[in-house]
Amino acid sequence: MIFDARRLPDTTSLVADVCVVGAGPIGISLAQRLARTGLSIILLESGGMTHDPLANARGEPESMQFDGVTRLGHTRQVGGNANTWLVRTGVTKRGVRLLPFAEAEMRAVPGDDASHWPVRREDLETYHRDAAAILNIGDDDFSPEIFGSPQEGLLTDDPELCTGVYRFGNGGGLVKRATVELRNDPAIRLLHNATVVEVLTNDTGMQATGVRIVPEPGRELIVHAAQIVLASGCMAVTQLLLASDAVRAAGLGNETDQLGRNFMDHPVVAGGTFHPSSPEIFRQCAMYDMRRVGGRPVMGYLKLTDEVREREGLLNQCMLIFPRTEGLGFTASPRQQRGIAAALNIREALIRRRIPQARDLMVAALGIDGAIRRQAQGFFNPQSSLGRGGWSQQEPEKRFTHFDVLHPAEEAPHPDNRIILGQGRDAFGLRKIVIQSPWRDDDKIRTMQAQRVFARALARLGWGDYRIAENDGMPVMYSRSSSHFMGTTRMNASPKLGVVDEAGAVHGTPNLYVASSSVFPRGGFANVTLTALAMGLRTADAMVAARKHSS
Repeated sequence: MIFDARRLPDTTSLVADVCVVGAGPIGISLAQRLARTGLSIILLESGGMTHDPLANARGEPESMQFDGVTRLGHTRQVGGNANTWLVRTGVTKRGVRLLPFAEAEMRAVPGDDASHWPVRREDLETYHRDAAAILNIGDDDFSPEIFGSPQEGLLTDDPELCTGVYRFGNGGGLVKRATVELRNDPAIRLLHNATVVEVLTNDTGMQATGVRIVPEPGRELIVHAAQIVLASGCMAVTQLLLASDAVRAAGLGNETDQLGRNFMDHPVVAGGTFHPSSPEIFRQCAMYDMRRVGGRPVMGYLKLTDEVREREGLLNQCMLIFPRTEGLGFTASPRQQRGIAAALNIREALIRRRIPQARDLMVAALGIDGAIRRQAQGFFNPQSSLGRGGWSQQEPEKRFTHFDVLHPAEEAPHPDNRIILGQGRDAFGLRKIVIQSPWRDDDKIRTMQAQRVFARALARLGWGDYRIAENDGMPVMYSRSSSHFMGTTRMNASPKLGVVDEAGAVHGTPNLYVASSSVFPRGGFANVTLTALAMGLRTADAMVAARKHSS
């Protein structure tokens, strides 16, 4: 059942067994899993059923130290970020590149023992399968053997390089299916336009009793529940815990000043160009294109073996390759380059259903001829990219001269990379966040070292010459943020080292849970959705077990 919270009378008080805050893929799936055990659920979403730029804007920080990122692009809407996934897979325009975390990515980063996941990879297997089904991946087999055998480009026994596989979820299908199911589920009451501004507790802060909701300025509602789970994005969860300071001055789960620390994202590095040793290498690398296998979209990628990463103390990253033709296209002037960049910003804003920035509109107008020529080039000669595949079907050995290289990279957790509360408040009275998260030099150095291992291995294999792009000896940034935010409510068995325990329960308030990528102790390089959803389903089962134990 679905309700607009703005239509409920002021000071309405609602009661349920469980209150779930956040109606993205994790919150919806967790609520449905709990409802199947006979519990009554109230599911809250701060946005509406459709895009609302004003709701999205409320999530923007007061200020950011984030390497030039000026806007985060929150999606406050039923279905969450699944509404804005952008990969065109041939099945949907709302695809997303997915991958479960590997066992090695759940071990501690060298020098930070607390970044070790307190959950074993094997304990997530069942939950990964359930999450794959929810995301409509079609299969939970991520092994490169799905490409069949023999495959010339398949690396299975090299000491430094190996092949991995992405699968793709379907955001549009997920949102449509979930909306129908929620309308017809009497055990779940979904309230949209229901912004939670505080988690309520007893007078010791050791028991969460409910949440306070502001559906619109000047009005409020209360939901009382025996268990509460925060299933919003990393930033919203952290903001809410910090803002819930009526009883505990530092916020909930923050007795040892861990809340908001260890903020991570996935920077993307413009690696340079890879020049194959022969035209046949293009055909050999076909598995690294996005294409269909068994009727489902998949995409291979290159990665370093666990052995070489651990031996050389490297962070994780993968290598994605996109073929290009030397001399094809036009050389844009600086004015045209600025116009093209601004046009891309406008396009992204519109795709994400945001209002473009005025400066981008002005700069795009001044460089409109460059944007038109680039658009014409894309129409007559479309290029593969993070959002488009299919190049391997175009006689690649005859068409292309080299590959552009991108590296989605891991960012190590740093305690001083953090989210705190600022002084300003949004229209609903919630204090805005401040992000302090520069990409640290030691991370950059390890990322560049990993690029050199890729280059060394590709040359040794005889594949070709990887010409690494550098900026004063450091990696060239393609994008500081992938919007894969993690780490600020770190999961650890000890309250001295984390915010939640291995079940997702907040230290000091055991009936308050977090189901979000914010619990990740370490972040790997892949999109967080599949593992975060698996962890959320695991938290749902832990909540049911806790209820049985308490009774």
